[in-house]
Amino acid sequence: MGRPSYQPTEKDRGRVEALAGYGFTIEQISADLRIDHKTLYKYFSLELATAHVRANALVAQSLFRKATGEGTGAVAAAIFWLKVRAGWKETDFYERVPPAPKVGKKEQALRDAMSPDTNTTFGEMMAERYEDETIN
Repeated sequence: MGRPSYQPTEKDRGRVEALAGYGFTIEQISADLRIDHKTLYKYFSLELATAHVRANALVAQSLFRKATGEGTGAVAAAIFWLKVRAGWKETDFYERVPPAPKVGKKEQALRDAMSPDTNTTFGEMMAERYEDETIN
């Protein structure tokens, strides 16, 4: 006489859902229940397919409550939520400022010619005059 056929229980269903939701592999879950992975798929396909969604929903619900609440950890939870869900990221100030466009040799020479050399007396006078004209 052969081995009796496997009969799943509600306790087994809960265990499979929990283990799958926690991220255990098919091999680990079938070893825990002492059944073949084909038997696991045969009787627990719904639990295997939806466990991660339910687990993620519970964690998201808990995180959301924490992020929208008060007390220790609320700020960290809110920051985490906004980074993951709203696309926020930490940046340096310089990352937000667009880089200056590159200037060609001719344009740079023209800029140099238009701006006075402040290392000379004439350049200082021109710089003062330029400032006066732009203010008025």
